[in-house]
Amino acid sequence: MSRYIVLIFTCLALASCREISKPFVADRETAIYVVQHDLSVHGKVAAQTLQGGFSAKLFLVTTPDKKYVVRFLQEALHQNPNEIACLQIASRAGYGPHVYSTDREGRYVVMEYINSRPITKEDRNSAKFYRALGDVLYKIHHGQDFPEKKEPLEWTKHDLVTLSQHESTKNIAARIQMLLPIVERPFSAIPDRAPCHNDLNPGNLLYTGDSFKVIDFETAGQSNPYFDIATVIQFYCLTTKDENELLNAYFSRALTKEEAAKLFISKQASRLWYAAVLLAILPEVLSDPNLVTESYEEFVKKDTGKKFDVHRLALHFYKLANHDIESPDFEQAIDTLKTSSSAQRHR
Repeated sequence: MSRYIVLIFTCLALASCREISKPFVADRETAIYVVQHDLSVHGKVAAQTLQGGFSAKLFLVTTPDKKYVVRFLQEALHQNPNEIACLQIASRAGYGPHVYSTDREGRYVVMEYINSRPITKEDRNSAKFYRALGDVLYKIHHGQDFPEKKEPLEWTKHDLVTLSQHESTKNIAARIQMLLPIVERPFSAIPDRAPCHNDLNPGNLLYTGDSFKVIDFETAGQSNPYFDIATVIQFYCLTTKDENELLNAYFSRALTKEEAAKLFISKQASRLWYAAVLLAILPEVLSDPNLVTESYEEFVKKDTGKKFDVHRLALHFYKLANHDIESPDFEQAIDTLKTSSSAQRHR
């Protein structure tokens, strides 16, 4: 569920670049070729398709000694340099897969294969799991700066155009269109800026049993770090205890009233963003929030062994945002930020 340089970042990316002479097609044969060509791999090599983001094709390439992931990008390096630059930064910092090579046009990246495992009920009941989430968020936000990128809510407006064109989603689109500026004003006023992933859904966080590795940096850039924190909490933390474990790992202390307000507003921004993004995947499906009768916690805890019903997940996010934006807590969060901002101006 995912979207989407300063010169020095481009130079760093090009330092490990390769050129390939064969006609370029993003398929298994090319994935095998670039691993053999760039990494001087010999012996039997095989490739299989992996599920990836909307703007990339992924292949798992298996060699006699190692496994690699080849990610083919649809946009050239000079058109969309951010993802490769962010991948390089994450690789060097250790919270992303190691990057072995890219080509000069930015058409592909050869990366380390991360041997992740499914998240179990035991993990979700373990403080270690939530501390690991807090740790990886801290590494991202306190690491090397990313290139500039559109703010997350800018992408929401694009998805709303899609939703408004379908009978099944036009009412939700209209409602989100009304709620968006209510959230966007205080969200955009949050001054904090840090390198952010901006799409930390479970598909982009790989759990190894001890730590998380982050993939898919299409939407990464300098942004509001509370959006990342809010997104991870929304997908993973079903209780106050879980959330506190994550926040303690990230801040190493209790949140201030101002920080809690920033997080609360950012939760609504994340919910609206994902509601629009996920509904836009299948806008023709009937979208009636009243059909969602179980709680969000009940929905997440269902152990079906399958992936989330993304359409139902979107409706949950939509309902949660509606509820919290209309609550007294939202107005209180805005007042807290206004008071804090006013106090800082008069210092």
